[in-house]
Amino acid sequence: MFTRTVSGLTNQHLFHNVDFIVFVEGGTSYTLQEIEAGNFNNESIDILFWRRILNHFKPARYKFKAVGSKSAVIRIAENIIQNDIKTIYAAMDQDFDQILDNSLSHTNIIYTYGYSWENDVWNSELVLEVIENLSAETLDLQIIKHYHNQFLNAIKIGVYADAHKFSQANSFFPRPNGYLRLIECNTNHPTKVKKAELNALLTASNINRVATAAYGRRNGILPHRNCFGHLLGDFFKILVKFLLKQFYNLSSANGEIIQHVALNNFIKNLPQNIVNHYELQLI
Repeated sequence: MFTRTVSGLTNQHLFHNVDFIVFVEGGTSYTLQEIEAGNFNNESIDILFWRRILNHFKPARYKFKAVGSKSAVIRIAENIIQNDIKTIYAAMDQDFDQILDNSLSHTNIIYTYGYSWENDVWNSELVLEVIENLSAETLDLQIIKHYHNQFLNAIKIGVYADAHKFSQANSFFPRPNGYLRLIECNTNHPTKVKKAELNALLTASNINRVATAAYGRRNGILPHRNCFGHLLGDFFKILVKFLLKQFYNLSSANGEIIQHVALNNFIKNLPQNIVNHYELQLI
């Protein structure tokens, strides 16, 4: 269909009666051939994020197409560069591309500021906003910041190790969801990193802490910005559950609801450095 040729890519927006087509990650994964045949997902969590980013920083008429894997979005991005296509966008997670100098450069290619959209969305102020939305109550921001900072201090060596392993085409944090053993998920207990589990993983992975810490500092790796996005996002969702239960005896909010409330409110809580990042990309 419309992605088989350069002209097809260029004119997709006309078929959908929009200004731009935006290809993003998320949803069912499709091969490039399937994408070229017209397959895509109308809904994904990534679409919710990128729709808010683009509508806020560059208002226009958009059609969002989630195509699954980042590699599929990269193929689209390479077409954008090769043919200087201005009517479509490729929007994707940064992962460690900036650190490894793997980023693709074009005005119509957009990266998250952090490892993934979770890193850009979540912060202490947003946690407070989500809690207020779900409880109709307020909470001292310093309480949230205490748990946030405690998490960052504890997970930092793991983030350094993940970045170092990533540079070797590997990873430190177990994927897709084995990383959850590193977090206290029981909302009867404070949400934090399970240091014994983290230390066991460091030992099992033969991580040299001194060399790993030096690599992290040398490359400017930051625990919040560069943490594996699912790990960071799940920490914050569990923290919201814990605080709702601890302070308001509310235990019915599930992670999906918390995530959607966060996505509906994150724009007004974006730190200035992240605002600057998107303004520079979407001028």
